[in-house]
Amino acid sequence: MAETQIAPTSAEEPASEKSKRGILLPKRLRSRINAESAIVLFSIPIIVVLGFLAYVVYHATANLDVVEESALAWPTIWQQIGEHIKITFVSAFFVIIIAVPLGVLLTRGRAKVAAPLVVGFANASAADAGNTNFRAFHWRKGESTRPLPALPGHVTSSAAGVNDRRQIVGQSCSA
Repeated sequence: MAETQIAPTSAEEPASEKSKRGILLPKRLRSRINAESAIVLFSIPIIVVLGFLAYVVYHATANLDVVEESALAWPTIWQQIGEHIKITFVSAFFVIIIAVPLGVLLTRGRAKVAAPLVVGFANASAADAGNTNFRAFHWRKGESTRPLPALPGHVTSSAAGVNDRRQIVGQSCSA
């Protein structure tokens, strides 16, 4: 059985406080994880399990008609979970095949100048069903990003680069 100890939440706390404020962790993890990280790491799986248990209770107690019973039957649920897992792995595979080499390329030589454009495009989410409104932004190392507004009457803007006068150049579109 692995030895456990209380992991301190902060290195600056006095020894007496460290034993009071912390979480119980296996010896091999206590130097790598703090209380906040543990909460973030374990809360999502716990929420998923609780949601699944709530569904099991609902499924066992609900009066379902024929259509609902067919759609919520366990074989159908397991088939959909399997399809979801397959889609997740295929997506992850293509992300790794494309993003890792592209990320390495964009940190080398002349390709560095294209990095902001690629990152801006890659961060455009497909989660909103393709209704992405692109926005130009200004960023400097060590500073936060600053949005650059579209021209009056326009809804999207994109920055293409910085010219010799150190002006941000790009486009602004009305649709």
